Amino acid sequence: MRTIKQTLRTAALVAVVSFSTLAVPAFSQAPARGPGAGGGIEQAIVHVRAKLDLSADQSAALDAIVGSAKSQAKAAHDAAQSTIEQIKAELAKPQPNLRALAQWQDNLQPQREAIHKSIRDQLLRFYDTLNPTQQQTVIEGVRKMAAFRAHRAHRWLVP
Repeated sequence: MRTIKQTLRTAALVAVVSFSTLAVPAFSQAPARGPGAGGGIEQAIVHVRAKLDLSADQSAALDAIVGSAKSQAKAAHDAAQSTIEQIKAELAKPQPNLRALAQWQDNLQPQREAIHKSIRDQLLRFYDTLNPTQQQTVIEGVRKMAAFRAHRAHRWLVP
């Protein structure tokens, strides 16, 4: 017989799987929070932008990278629209096929990964152009984000 704790954990697992699948349609929204919104270094650079005291050239370069991230995400979203519709239709069923959802999500992963790497690489090249003070500001941003993510992950893992 299942305990309440086991039932809650199972419900949480289903919610996590469903949420991660539902996040696919929101993929094109990620750049609004910053390129590579799931990744530390990329997100830190965009997040601490106001603290970096960028020159006009640096600001223009970062704007170009962010613009590129947005256009790449939009293109990926448009290309994935039929898969997104399949995911939505499956989730609307009373008993969605989680294996099918996982497979569709896996099919989108290579494109998401390619975009993430492209933006990350552009931002790392941008980071290399920053002066030591600016780089230290980015490093502190990465540390803060890592600490926040570790704290957030810990909350989900602790029973």
